[in-house]
Amino acid sequence: MANYMKSTLPLVAVWMLPALLPYGASAQAPAVPTTFQNTYNSLNTYLTKFNATLNAGPAVSHPFVSTGNLKNADANAGPQLINGATMAGVQLQLQELKAMGVQGVAVEVGFPVLYEPFLTSQGQTYAQYVAFYQQVAAMVRAAGLKLIVENDTLLVNDAQAGWNAAAFYATLDWAQYQQARAQTAVTVAETMKPDYLVVVQEPDTEAANSGQSQANTPSGSAALLSQILTSVEQADVPGMKVGAGTGSWQASYLQFIQGYVALPVDFIDMHIYPVNDNMLPNALTIASTAAAAGKPVSMTECWMWKISDSELGVLTPSQVRSRNPFSFWAPLDASFIQAMQNLANHTQMLFMNPFNTEAFSAYLTYGTAAAKLSPGAITGQENAQAAQNMGQASFTSTAMSYYASLVPSDKVPPSVPAGLAGVSGNPTTASLSWNASTDNVGVAGYHVLRNGSIVGTTANLYYQDSKLTESATYSYTVEAFDLAGNTSAPSLRVSVTTRDVTPPTTPTGVVAKATSSETVVLSWSRSKDNIGISSYIVFWGVSPASLIQVGRAQSMANSYTSYPLTAGTTYYYGVEAADGSGNVSAMSTIVSVATPMPPAPPTHLVATPLSAAKVGLTWSAAVAGGLPVANYHVYRGTTSSTLSQIAIVLATSYTDSNVTAKATYYYAVVAADSGSDQSAASATAEVIVPAAPSAPTKLVVVAPSKAQVSLSWAAAPGGLPLASYNVYKGSSTSRLTLLKVVSATSAATTDSAVLPGVTYYYGIQAKDTGGDISPMSAIVSVTTSR
Repeated sequence: MANYMKSTLPLVAVWMLPALLPYGASAQAPAVPTTFQNTYNSLNTYLTKFNATLNAGPAVSHPFVSTGNLKNADANAGPQLINGATMAGVQLQLQELKAMGVQGVAVEVGFPVLYEPFLTSQGQTYAQYVAFYQQVAAMVRAAGLKLIVENDTLLVNDAQAGWNAAAFYATLDWAQYQQARAQTAVTVAETMKPDYLVVVQEPDTEAANSGQSQANTPSGSAALLSQILTSVEQADVPGMKVGAGTGSWQASYLQFIQGYVALPVDFIDMHIYPVNDNMLPNALTIASTAAAAGKPVSMTECWMWKISDSELGVLTPSQVRSRNPFSFWAPLDASFIQAMQNLANHTQMLFMNPFNTEAFSAYLTYGTAAAKLSPGAITGQENAQAAQNMGQASFTSTAMSYYASLVPSDKVPPSVPAGLAGVSGNPTTASLSWNASTDNVGVAGYHVLRNGSIVGTTANLYYQDSKLTESATYSYTVEAFDLAGNTSAPSLRVSVTTRDVTPPTTPTGVVAKATSSETVVLSWSRSKDNIGISSYIVFWGVSPASLIQVGRAQSMANSYTSYPLTAGTTYYYGVEAADGSGNVSAMSTIVSVATPMPPAPPTHLVATPLSAAKVGLTWSAAVAGGLPVANYHVYRGTTSSTLSQIAIVLATSYTDSNVTAKATYYYAVVAADSGSDQSAASATAEVIVPAAPSAPTKLVVVAPSKAQVSLSWAAAPGGLPLASYNVYKGSSTSRLTLLKVVSATSAATTDSAVLPGVTYYYGIQAKDTGGDISPMSAIVSVTTSR
């Protein structure tokens, strides 16, 4: 509630409040254009004169509800009401008005919105609009504000008309119209449950909109009001007061008011727009007539028309309204609101509602270009600028003047914003969000601080900070402020790192080398990146157009081994570099490589038994495939199907010295190249290891003389031909030494190195061509004669 004392300040001075304009409001209005100077002066004179009339009596103080018009929920907006952006705008405007210190808001819900047949005719769904206004009412209640609803009529033939209502109005006769108006008033009452509901106002405007001429006659308007009151009373909405009224410019306004006060209305309402001629004093007559009937008064709409006396009845409402947005009117707007507050105090109003609340957020600059715009274009620009400024918590001097009258002193700062969170989805912006603060009057907005300095101001619970550096970390806090300049302590700090979108440089110097018939080694020069490489992605395929990812290499690697591959096939490779943010470079130059064939199998393998303990192998060199032959793998087994590797050799021959006499062996050889590719096995070679010679037999030793001994024996058969005999001699059977080697062509020999009368012992061993030596023959002794 506002305790408003009649002021003696000059009306044109109250808007100059530089101490209260810290958030975008201008402390100096532009000069009045010459075109409007006379109008400006005339209007100021009317206001000054009217205010003097009010101040002439004894000073009084009367609490009344100071409100603001919730323009973002005005039914004249049309079907756009039910989109999400509208509801966000409603919330912002509620926050704006509450920060200014208002105790209530007024919402215009004109007939036939919330009348189902009309919405159906417009292709709209009735339930959606009911839900919208239910939500609006809930938001007003949640803000702790009084709710005033104007159930008047939708505009037609007007720049602000968002519906095609004229065609629907034309379908109703007077009786149907009254019934529909009454039914809609009940729906509004039950849907929104307002504190105050005004059901009839501006009879001339209602008749012009609806085409129902009887609405603009005292008797017709009273009849309409009576039917609405009867219906609304039956709805029995607890605590709701119902009122009706006229504009102060209305012809025969007093007859309308006299008809209304005779009905069971709770209060009489008035609208004030033109202040020309004697229209302002008409408000006092309306108030005194209501008071005489025991009815309080209210004002659901007021804003000063920027019009000269000679233009009354010449300019359309749209043309007049298109003058409101220009900033040079700001001092008069502030003066007008002060006069209306003075009037509300003087007449002990229930509430007073300034209508053109766009002026609390924005004014436009007047100029040659603006003067040429249509009324719709001007008001459209005003609405757009107001929406932008409202989101930035920017208030005009008119708003600050109104605020100063409602909140004389406030030293309580808002609560600290909680729940600050931040993310970044791109390289140059950070998105922040937080929970709403509270304030003893109302939070006006929030300062966003980056690294300790203010970078933005917003009325929303979110902010997008821009022009940041890619892949950088920023520290943010948020402070809430009110219109008195009180600022909360900073919120808890949150850090946000902007997204990295710079891809690494493309890998260069890609080389693919076949290191075997199944293996390719890929190498490249390392890429560069602003935050560092995380890995390299390798692509592979059998054609340049069909590459698929085959693997990854670590960030510090610059090579990759591709395995297993198919011999004799051409493969294609490409490499991409990736960083830790998921950015991937362009693909490198695609390179190709053909895997070589393995060597051909060795040929002409021959296995030769060399002795009872050795087998000799020889073969022809293998024909190389794509790589040089490096070595040969020798395999052996006791059957042709059970071969195992026994040696790796560089030459084309090999001697196997680990065989068993009289055993049969099978051999094969495999060639291997420098890439460890192996050929198929050669043809298998079979060999039987020969037996060693047997011990010589039938050794005969005689001494034909004292100086000679003769020996003879029988041949010793074996697996290989005999090559020689080893003749052993000694002084005993255990002390034999080699005496001589005798050719295998003879099985006899003589020993002339003997002495007379001495006993000698002899033994024979056979030796074959493979070097195998037989066991010792039986040892035979002989004694030479003396």
